[in-house]
Amino acid sequence: MGTSLAKAIFRLPNDTKIYLIEGEITDNQIAIDFNQSKKCFYISLFNNKDNAYCFFSENDSRLTIEDENFDLFKPTDIFENCLSKDDYLTLVEKAKKQMQHNEKFQKVVLARCKTKNISTEINLRKIFDDMCIAYPNAFCYLLSSQITGTWIGASPELLLKKTESEIETVALAGTLMNAEEKWNEKEMNEHRLVELFIEDILQKKHRAFSKKEAQTISSGNLKHLMSSYTIENINSINELLSDLNPTPATCGLEKNISLDFISENEKLERKFYSGFVGVTINSGTHLFANLRCVQYLGNEIKLYAGAGITKHSIAENEWHETENKMEAIGQFFK
Repeated sequence: MGTSLAKAIFRLPNDTKIYLIEGEITDNQIAIDFNQSKKCFYISLFNNKDNAYCFFSENDSRLTIEDENFDLFKPTDIFENCLSKDDYLTLVEKAKKQMQHNEKFQKVVLARCKTKNISTEINLRKIFDDMCIAYPNAFCYLLSSQITGTWIGASPELLLKKTESEIETVALAGTLMNAEEKWNEKEMNEHRLVELFIEDILQKKHRAFSKKEAQTISSGNLKHLMSSYTIENINSINELLSDLNPTPATCGLEKNISLDFISENEKLERKFYSGFVGVTINSGTHLFANLRCVQYLGNEIKLYAGAGITKHSIAENEWHETENKMEAIGQFFK
């Protein structure tokens, strides 16, 4: 079993405190232990249920905004071919066609990647600080180890939060790219599908919950619809995590149909993009869908983004949505 020193700094949503966690990470992924109290950082590959790479820290340290020292593992990587625009548009139309012939196939999130050359003198710690300012309601992190590589991100989507008294999750879907746009039927329906997915899981498992109705939230210059759920505290939280992950916001509906379509057609190794990332700290576990993230490769970065495709999607619009999502993070790398 391989091991490596891992370091991560992070900031929870709507908070100002920045923390450092560092420890030994192994190349063996394990199930999240929601009952352990040690400070811990987690990152999971796409479609990995409740398993994640993790490392523990006996002590964590508050960092100040002036602290910029953060040693990075600088990996090398061979990029697979990222889809061209024409190929992505063709893929969207293929998904729409299959949805027209299968009423259970309601949505699929199709991801793509692109690379961007950057200066080798770039300061990722400063970029992390800038992201914290630009995205105050996101989970912001910077992670580096030989096993995971170096990733930085700002996720707007809570996957699961557990405190001593309750559990929370959210339905987040739909994207507006400027303040003048209004929510249309396609976007509202996409969000409702995510709500129904969560509510169906909770009702089938006989788990009592309360719901805060949909509101518009900002993620930089993008806007999303979000409904939040508070669930009674339960013992089988790993089962709940496995049921929720991956969500319709990172995969689609019906889940197995969407996963099959992604596996057969997307031709992208998502790695940690659209898996989950998070921490245990102060007796609470906070897990987020790993969206708006970048893989750092020394002299270039790899950007990831996806769009939720339904039978009402306009392929050109979905392409532009992925471009805007990539730019939400790519703008910090000059």
